[in-house]
Parts: sequence; structure tokens; C-alpha cells
Amino acid sequence: MRPTILLAVLVSSMAIACGGGSPTSPETPTPAGGLTPGEQTINVTAGGLSGSYLLHVPPNYTGRDAVPLVIDLHGNESRSEFQALLSGFRAKSDERGFLVAWPQTPNFSWNAYNCCGDSFTRGSDDVAFIRAVVADIRAKGRVDASRIYVTGGSNGGLMAHRLACEAADLFAAAAPVVAPLNAPRCASGPSRPITVVTFQGYFDPIVPYLGNQFFQSASASFGAWLSINQCTGPLNTQRYGAVDRCDTGTGCAGGVAPALCSLSGAHILYTDQSTLRIADYIWDVFSRTTR
Repeated sequence: MRPTILLAVLVSSMAIACGGGSPTSPETPTPAGGLTPGEQTINVTAGGLSGSYLLHVPPNYTGRDAVPLVIDLHGNESRSEFQALLSGFRAKSDERGFLVAWPQTPNFSWNAYNCCGDSFTRGSDDVAFIRAVVADIRAKGRVDASRIYVTGGSNGGLMAHRLACEAADLFAAAAPVVAPLNAPRCASGPSRPITVVTFQGYFDPIVPYLGNQFFQSASASFGAWLSINQCTGPLNTQRYGAVDRCDTGTGCAGGVAPALCSLSGAHILYTDQSTLRIADYIWDVFSRTTR
């Protein structure tokens, strides 16, 4: 049996789980593009799945200009609300003015390569489901089609790798957290070179940095993306203290920059290490990347 990959956060009250934005008053006109600042849960059906997504619209959204969109995926047996509390992208959305959505499948898991839960067992078409989420958001609001990104933690990070492989026509870049590309190479695709920046914890007991019988090692995953993107230059290394580091490929096809950040933390890497604010680092990469 494959290990449970659980991204969860201890919260003192479920009342804050859907926080982040006060409702628009009835007399406030709806901005161009159909969305108003705040948060709402929206149902969507695709790929044989009836799920939902939690959408956060930042306070400065007017709908007059197309804005970036970040898709942030929860871990196995977790929920969109937990990922929203954990990843830091709600606050980052408000700071930088992009839309962020946290999809939720009925199986509470994602069918990533060789993992996880009911979604993997049932062969759920989660690629189609995520595509439908993005299409629904684009139908409701003003989204810059060249600046759509995907991230996620644990099983959600594994799914971010799969989407980088199979939906590079949609996503400009991907940022998996505590999750390797769990296959020697993409099962299919990508259709173009794509930046994938991965974050792994040295002390992760669930997805070990050095890999095990279930998961490819962090270095093997990084090497796969360097190969996929035909990177021929030396690594550009940013060091943080004695062991923490971010290595970035250079000389890659299409000018992309796959990277691996190796950090002194465990499986809840967003909060159990202090080297990087992961949402800040991810957005810095995303903000410089277009499709």
C-alpha cells in the first residue's frame, strides 16, 4: 500500500478556513469581467468528476485588465481550505493582484504519476478537471492567458508536475512543493519547454529527499527536468547558509529555468523551515515567466 501523503494544518477554528475578503455589498457594481473581490466556492464538473474550487479575488481586482491566475493544489486526504491557509498564496494574491484558486476533488486526492489515494486507484481524469477549473475562471473573469501557473503541496505537488508535463499549453510554469516528478520522464509531453521549480525538505519522512521505493529522489527529479528542457549550461546556485540552496538550470531550451530548492525542513515545508518564504519565492519565479 502506498503511504498516505497528507498536507494538513492545525487550525484553532474552522471559522477562518474560508476567510480572506469581505463580501461585496449589494450596491457595489460588478466589475468588468464578472468577478468581485472576495472569496467564493464554485462547482465544476469535468472528466467524470463533480468537484469545486475556492476562488480568491484580490481587493484591487477591477476586471478592466487581464491578471495572472495561480492554481494551488491540496495534498492527499486534505482540502482546498487547508491548502489556502497553508501555502501563503491568499496573502500573496492580495499583495500582487492576481487571482488564485484552490480546486477540490471529490476523492480528496489527485491522480498524479504513481500516486495517490482513490484518484490514482480509480484513474481519475484530473488533468481534464483542472483544465475545466481554469476554463471556468476564464469565463467568469479577466485572466491573462499567458500567465496561468500551477503549484501545490505533496500529492498536489505531484499533480503540478503532471500538469507541467501534460498541460504546458495552458500553464506558463509550475512549482511543486515536497513532491518530485514521480517518473523517470513525463508520461507524455511537455508540448514545449517549461520552468518547473521544486521545493524539497532534507528531513521529509513521507517523501524522502533521497527517494525510496515509492518516490524518485529530489536530484533525479531535477535531473529529469534539466534533460526534458535540454539544459546544457552550468547550474546557477544560490546558497542559504551551510546546506540550504536553490539550484537553477541554465542554457535551457526556450529560455526556461527549472530549479530545485533544497531546504532544512520536513513535509510541511511551508512552515517547518525558515530559510525561504515559499510563496514569495514561487511568485518571484512566476512573475518573470510567461507562456
